[in-house]
Amino acid sequence: MSKVDKKRKISRRDAIYGVALAGICAALALLLVWLSVVARYGTLGFFAAAGLVLMIPLYKKYYFSSIVAYAVSAGLSVLIGDLASVMGYILYFGPVAIALGILVNKNIKWYFAIPFEIGYAVGILALLYYVFGSVIVHYEGLADVKFWVFVLIGTPVLVIINIILSLAYERIIPRVAKVLRTSDNDENKQSNTVNLDEDDGDSPFEELDTYIVPADKSEEKGHEDNEQEGEEK
Repeated sequence: MSKVDKKRKISRRDAIYGVALAGICAALALLLVWLSVVARYGTLGFFAAAGLVLMIPLYKKYYFSSIVAYAVSAGLSVLIGDLASVMGYILYFGPVAIALGILVNKNIKWYFAIPFEIGYAVGILALLYYVFGSVIVHYEGLADVKFWVFVLIGTPVLVIINIILSLAYERIIPRVAKVLRTSDNDENKQSNTVNLDEDDGDSPFEELDTYIVPADKSEEKGHEDNEQEGEEK
């Protein structure tokens, strides 16, 4: 078997479904980000929920759709709020949700995933503190907080949220995915139809044919039974 045969061919139906799924997830994620801007409380919860929405295409192995949904929602989020209010989603919760979904799909062990999550969390916190400090840190009234205190408090919180996202991806997303239509069932139906058409011309009701007696043969058998009864009498 060639390498081309091993690769999954993307049909036109799959492409349309992937684009539609990306659009739906982008809209839902953007709605949650907008709610975080309007509410001004529970921001981490809304961001985590938006990241969970991005994980829906990952469960169906539509990785590109998930990335497109993040790119669209992150790009439009700067139009619904100031940069400080949506920075958490753009820099952390969006990308980390996609990364967590991929790690789960690839069956990466927790002792490899946790160090990655810690490293990414520390890197983003450092970026927020040193690069966007005037926008994020000082805006929140944390100008006098040392960096190590900022990291010591922020990293466990983010890692715990990551664990919750991973558990939700394994428990909740499968139920959500069942509601959404997938092209896999259609492909299975088509494959079954092809198998029947290529079955050397045999009838799909061949097994039933053995139990069905043709009308002419049943009449002949009935006449033979009547003649045998008459001879016996």
